[in-house]
Amino acid sequence: MSVTVKKIVLWRKEVENQPGILANALAPLANAGADIHVVMAYRFPGAESKAVIELYPVTGKKSAAAAGEAGFSASAIPALLVEGDNRADLGYATAQAIADAGINMDFIVAQVIGRKYSADFGFESDVDATKCAAIIRKATAAKKKTQRTGPSTKFLLLSGALVFSSNQTTRDCRTYGFAINKDLIRSNDHNVSDLRQSYTVGD
Repeated sequence: MSVTVKKIVLWRKEVENQPGILANALAPLANAGADIHVVMAYRFPGAESKAVIELYPVTGKKSAAAAGEAGFSASAIPALLVEGDNRADLGYATAQAIADAGINMDFIVAQVIGRKYSADFGFESDVDATKCAAIIRKATAAKKKTQRTGPSTKFLLLSGALVFSSNQTTRDCRTYGFAINKDLIRSNDHNVSDLRQSYTVGD
């Protein structure tokens, strides 16, 4: 799965920080059959009695009417939804690329499910969101595997004789033989401890 980056409109509602508030807010949307993909609910730092709920998507007249009934309205915060295959270092690569561009984020919420990830980014302006869409695509692009120009070759020094081997590990020397172009060159040395040095070219 290639990465997808798209602008989204979050619907937002400020609420009292009380038990049951989230369920009450979502009830009209559930009754309208809205399929919500993103829900963020959190308390305001320093104002423990206040909280905010944000969700996406709200599409169609029925869902929009239900969201309005529940007190939600389209947020003015430009946002991006990013989805793709997860791999190590994606978070760092994305954050560093955005930092290098000198762009400040309002928020980021990310999670991994199985081998996939999704992340929501908020920005201070629509211009920043547009720039970051391209930046994130580039930063999260799949890494290309480095192609070798030729097979890895091992040079094994056994009892003063140089033997070329296509084996991938020196522990294969216990066979006292090394395959080269489907030919077998055997060593007369039966003492593996005589292995002096091993050099690898092409790894």
